[in-house]
Amino acid sequence: MADRVVLMRIGSIAFAVISLLILMNRLVYNSYYDGQGKAQCQSNLKQMASAAYMYAEDWNGYLPPADKWCDSLNKYTSNDTQIYTCVNTETQKFLGIWLRHKIGRHEWGYAYNSCVAGKQSESISVPSEQVVIFDSIAGQRNRANAITSLPVTGRHHGGSNVAFADGHVTWCKDGTLPKNEIVKR
Repeated sequence: MADRVVLMRIGSIAFAVISLLILMNRLVYNSYYDGQGKAQCQSNLKQMASAAYMYAEDWNGYLPPADKWCDSLNKYTSNDTQIYTCVNTETQKFLGIWLRHKIGRHEWGYAYNSCVAGKQSESISVPSEQVVIFDSIAGQRNRANAITSLPVTGRHHGGSNVAFADGHVTWCKDGTLPKNEIVKR
């Protein structure tokens, strides 16, 4: 009887240790995955911001229209639709590989700032403070709004990635997004 109790205690301790190791491994993996996702997202945003300005150069300084901004940028991104997908969207984290390969569905992870859509790039008074493209929970292609679909809790370590009119991309902690300038014609 005593041997059985000892074995049960050893089993309980072994289960607790294994559970703790699995939890620690999961935390390290999630942190690594989120860090990779943040870097990939910033790279995507940088490519899209650069493409928006190449578009503007070809269209007399006018930025892409809100209703088809992704379509307008395809020419400048080698038709790479993967850049419109943030790897840290919830669907991408859990079902993304299956969705992309089995049914060809993308989880669109970004939106275009409707306040700059169709405007001349020279009309932006402080380009380093004007958000152009940003992380979005809208989940639709060619989604544009006045930064209202930004994830509430952020998808990258408590913040969101945003691309600015001067071409730089940065991570902004939740609630610290720069002001959204209304661009005049």
